[in-house]
Amino acid sequence: MNTHTKIVLLVLCFAFFNKVQAQNVGGFKKQKPFEFTGSFSIGASFYGTSKENSTRAPSSYVLNGTPTMAIYGIQIPLSFAYSDKQLSYAKPFQRYGASPYYKWVKLHLGHRNLNFSQYSLAGQTFLGAGVELTPGKFNFLAFYGKFENIFATRDPFELGGLPLETYDRKGYGVKMGYGDEKASFDLSFLKVEDQSESSGIIAIDTLGVRPKENIVISPSIHFIFFEKLSIEGTIAASVLTHNKNASAGILDDDTIDKFSSIIAVNQSTKLALAGDASANINLEKGSFGVKYQRIEPLYESLGLYGITNDFENYTINGEVSFFKKRVRVSVSQGYQKNNLTKIRQVTDLRKIGSYNVSLSLENGLNVNAQYANFQNNQEAGYVEVNDTIRLALVSKNGSISSSYRWKQKKKEQSVSLFVGAQNFKDLNPLNNLSFDNQNMNGSLNYRINMKPLYFSIRGGLTYTAHESNTRQTNRYGISIGASKKVFDERLQVKLGFSLQKSEVDKLNDGFVYRGHVGLSQQLNDKNTIALRASIIDRNSIIKEAYTDYRARFSYSFRF
Repeated sequence: MNTHTKIVLLVLCFAFFNKVQAQNVGGFKKQKPFEFTGSFSIGASFYGTSKENSTRAPSSYVLNGTPTMAIYGIQIPLSFAYSDKQLSYAKPFQRYGASPYYKWVKLHLGHRNLNFSQYSLAGQTFLGAGVELTPGKFNFLAFYGKFENIFATRDPFELGGLPLETYDRKGYGVKMGYGDEKASFDLSFLKVEDQSESSGIIAIDTLGVRPKENIVISPSIHFIFFEKLSIEGTIAASVLTHNKNASAGILDDDTIDKFSSIIAVNQSTKLALAGDASANINLEKGSFGVKYQRIEPLYESLGLYGITNDFENYTINGEVSFFKKRVRVSVSQGYQKNNLTKIRQVTDLRKIGSYNVSLSLENGLNVNAQYANFQNNQEAGYVEVNDTIRLALVSKNGSISSSYRWKQKKKEQSVSLFVGAQNFKDLNPLNNLSFDNQNMNGSLNYRINMKPLYFSIRGGLTYTAHESNTRQTNRYGISIGASKKVFDERLQVKLGFSLQKSEVDKLNDGFVYRGHVGLSQQLNDKNTIALRASIIDRNSIIKEAYTDYRARFSYSFRF
């Protein structure tokens, strides 16, 4: 990050504190000097099994907290999490962060997540600082911090259990916009860079880890006309250097010098575009919309955990309602194609259709039916596709769900029914290794809640079937449960039991028993403790038989 950007961030932070001091004179006198609210919880889990090779630890713990401080009306929300789960790091999992704000000024400190656009910065956690200003129709967001280089910190087999040292990944960004709900324009700039001079780096180039550098520019618009027509669009241009240490290749010195102050440019540098545009019309009894999305091959952003590229989508959707909106019909039809630059051997073509009908009546009856059809085919890319290996698939799924609820003075009852089916078929007549399979599942559930007794009972039946060209599996199940509040409703007791019978190729495969008990005690208005214990006993004949025991204790405190 250059000196000018650091100065800008410092000026913004200084402006924030000056703004707070300016408002101390007036509105602060009406606020409480100090308030401290939030929640804290601690939990411990225990696990035991009869399996020879357990994939879980016998015990673990986790601490969570979301305290919020208010100093003369300035909100300072904090959050932290601590667990003994180590993931890929040689230290416990931990997060600390806060976003204090006063009126339209907000700071982001510690571990934070910010959003620029779905093609630029979204979901990535960074450790740093940022400032956000939202006075009226204007908005401004700037940040600087250290990003997690999660794909480079995986433990390689070559190093055994030692974590792989990697480059420090740092970045900064600015997002500016103007507008309101009817019309707005935003423009964001993001730069993320691996520090190739990071200390402690071992010889990781042999393991395929290279220092990267990335710049993403992303404008977006949103307009609403006549309160009926809405138009939205986002586009992003990403310049990514996959290896800062790569040679210049065919690039001349003038080109390298021209961009060197912005990003390292060499033969590994790629430019790719991504974006989408949509239009929707909202009418009194329905809506209609179209959307186009295109992400070019090799498009990446270091501000995202991952993104699918090399495809374009065309989607049409519509919805209409009848009989005072008690009946709704919605339809969506999409078409997707990849291999945009014709560099793949084959091109995948996909057609997706989705249809939904719902009925909602005043007497408590609700019915919903949906059907979806997915087709995948291939055509020649830069080589001819042989029919023997050509991919041609059809996937269909449909379901019907209904529920009926009726209320009485002292009790409430409900019944729900669900039936669903999925079908996956390989259309290639020359494919001997067919992946055809069919799935069907259904459930019937009943529940009664007796309000004066604070007591409820539930029961259900389930059925699932799976059939392929190699195996047929059927499962039948029954479940019951109850819940009761005692001691002035402060103690809640939950019990549950289920039994499932399995068949594999029409042969008996035994039973699976599940049982659990849960206790939740509200000590007072601020303190709650909870305990849950469960057991799973798989008395299988064909597959592996085992018994699992699990227990969890938690304590939560609100202040």
